[in-house]
Amino acid sequence: MRRSYLLLVWTCVLGACADVPPPRIGVAVSTAPAQAAGIAASELDAGDAGSFDAVIRASATGAEQAIGQAYAFVNDPRVLAVVGHGNSAASLAASQIYNTAGLVQIAPTTTAPVYGRAGPFSFRLVPGDSLQAAYLSMVRSHHWPASRVAVVHVNDDYGRGLLRVLRPQLDSVVYEGLYADNGSALDIERLRDGIAARNPELLLWAGRPHVLGLLLPLLRETLPDIAVVCGDACDAAQVYHNTDGRFTGIHFVRFTDPAASDSASRSFRDRYLEVTGEVASSEALLTYDAVSLVRAALRDGARTREGVRQYLTSLGTSRPAFVGLTGSIAFDETGACERSYMLAEVRADGVSPAEHVAGHGGH
Repeated sequence: MRRSYLLLVWTCVLGACADVPPPRIGVAVSTAPAQAAGIAASELDAGDAGSFDAVIRASATGAEQAIGQAYAFVNDPRVLAVVGHGNSAASLAASQIYNTAGLVQIAPTTTAPVYGRAGPFSFRLVPGDSLQAAYLSMVRSHHWPASRVAVVHVNDDYGRGLLRVLRPQLDSVVYEGLYADNGSALDIERLRDGIAARNPELLLWAGRPHVLGLLLPLLRETLPDIAVVCGDACDAAQVYHNTDGRFTGIHFVRFTDPAASDSASRSFRDRYLEVTGEVASSEALLTYDAVSLVRAALRDGARTREGVRQYLTSLGTSRPAFVGLTGSIAFDETGACERSYMLAEVRADGVSPAEHVAGHGGH
C-alpha cells in the first residue's frame, strides 16, 4: 500500500542470551511505519529483556523485491514471525513463501480480497476491500447522492481489487481511469484531461497519495470544486503532512483515529513525533500494534513459528483479544481483524474526523 524505498536494515537488539540467541521478529514495511515498529520493539515490559530481536527492513513495493525479502526471513531460523509488507502487491507476492515455510505473516494494512485466501499463516490487521467498497458506496450516497462520478485506480493488486468490488455499486460514473504504480507525467496529464473533459462532481480515488498529490493542483485549475474521496491507501504520512495544502479538502477512509485521546495513544504520538518529526498515520499505529502483538506471543511462551500462529488464532476464543492502540485484535477464519471504518477529512489545520457515516469492517 505504500511508496517503495531503498533497502534499509535497522537491527534493534533488545538483549541477547550468551548461549541461545533470542528469537526474531522480521519487519518489512515502508520507512515511516518502520519507525513505529522500532518504537514497539524498544519498549521493554517486565520479562522482555533479552527475549527477542527485531530486524527491520524498509519494504519495496514490487513483487520481486518482496519475494527476496521473504526468503531472507524464511531462511533465518530465528525469525518466528514477519510484520509486512508495505502494500497489497508486496504482501501477496510474499504470502505464498511464508505459507510454504510455515512462517506467520501479519500485514498491517493489506486489504486486497485475495489475501484472505493466501493460507493459514497469513494474517492482517484490517478487513478486506469488499467491505470497504460497500462503505465507500454508502459515503457517496450519504454525502454526494446525485453526483457525477469519476473513478481512478492504481493498476496493481490493491487498486484492481478495490475497483472490482466498488464499481458494481456505483451509478452515474462518467469517467474511469488507471495509472501505473508510481505514475508518470503522462499518466497525470492523461488523467487530468480525461477527468476535466467529463466534468464530474466527485472523484473516487482507489490509489495512493503520491500521484493524487501531483494531480490535484492541475485538476483544480479546471474543476476547483470537485470533491475527492480516497480509499484507505491515502491514510499515509504524506496526507497528514499535507505539503503546500494540496490535500486540503479531500476525504479518505481509515481504520483508526491516530489522534485518539487515551494515554497510550498520546504517549505513542509524542514519541513518534520525537523520533520522526511527523504526525503518526493509522499505518504507523497498525504497524506498532502488529509488532506488539508478536511480542505478546513471545512473552506468552511461543518459541516456534507454529506456536506464534496458534497464539494468534486463539485470540478472542481460548484467550482474550489483544488490546492495542488501534483497539481489540482477534482474527476471523480468513485471518482478518474486524474493524469499523472511519471517514477523515484533510483541513487546513490538520486531519479530522469527517461527519460520521456508520460503517463496519466485520465479517
